[in-house]
Amino acid sequence: MVDEGGVVRPGKVEESRLPPTEEVACIQVNRVYDECVQTLDLTANLTNTGLSGPLTCRVGTPTCTVPNGAVQPTHRRDYRRVLFFIAVPITVQDATGTSLAQTVTGTTSAVLYHPLGTETTCTPTTISCASVVMPDGTLTSSVHIQLLLVTTAVVQLLVPTYGFYQPQPCHDEWDSGDPADLFPPPVADAPQAFERSSEDEEETE
Repeated sequence: MVDEGGVVRPGKVEESRLPPTEEVACIQVNRVYDECVQTLDLTANLTNTGLSGPLTCRVGTPTCTVPNGAVQPTHRRDYRRVLFFIAVPITVQDATGTSLAQTVTGTTSAVLYHPLGTETTCTPTTISCASVVMPDGTLTSSVHIQLLLVTTAVVQLLVPTYGFYQPQPCHDEWDSGDPADLFPPPVADAPQAFERSSEDEEETE
């Protein structure tokens, strides 16, 4: 956007007010080639060690990794099936304070646009857990987790620029319009980096 003083600042662009660029610059960025969100429900059964009654479940720091050799080609060029290994540490506790620590694990996979030179990362975004003692005494724990799968590469891009950004002075109250106009939408509302065909959907099943 262009403010009243004619200074170019971040924000929505009105085509009629778009000034000419000052230069074409080469910048190094971590470019996103593809991304998707996947939701999983993981379950683990353990022998109960004395827990009883209502249980509470606390989640530790989950990990999501791509094991060696877990990227496999598909019938489409540069699209690959990527396998992910998820581990979620949890602590289950009953009303007496007795607790049990365990790790719930699982695997999942997705077909992503993954040309040579790119890498895929897996980031847990939301997570919750619940545990219950079954009639046979088995402790059953379930984890609900959402993963953000992203394929990226560090590249050098040519982009038109308006020079260097000059930050504005801070204010006690927001007075520069709707903050939502200046920031990207949540992942759930963002468009996919690549439109997948029906063939790709079949690959992910």
